[in-house]
Amino acid sequence: MRFEIGGDLAKEFKNRWNQRLRWIRIAGYIVGILMILAGVACLFSPIRSAEALKAIVAIIIINVGVVRFFEYFFSPALIRFGGKLISAIFNILIGAILIQMPTGTALTIFSFVIGLYLLISGVSKLAYAAQLRVFGV
Repeated sequence: MRFEIGGDLAKEFKNRWNQRLRWIRIAGYIVGILMILAGVACLFSPIRSAEALKAIVAIIIINVGVVRFFEYFFSPALIRFGGKLISAIFNILIGAILIQMPTGTALTIFSFVIGLYLLISGVSKLAYAAQLRVFGV
């Protein structure tokens, strides 16, 4: 049995590809405009911008923690790794602490918190990858 790529299949592929590229281009314009607006807001109101950034980052960290928490409990028992649960709890706690902190204090220790977060997440990912290697993944 031989499969030939006909003109219709190639045209359909091309149309879908171009449509995705169009959406990527539009998304790029939107993100670019939002970044310019955020940059202007940061220049003219740095304190409010720092407070907003602190809140946004805290909410993102909390959401990542919640997702990891559910990922831990919904993953199969054979590949369930405790580091993911620890990372999830750590994310939720760090996000809650960031929300409650005064902006000046949060900015002072922000790099430390993010560094610690990256360190724990990196170790967790390495250990999880090593565990998956046992299963041939």
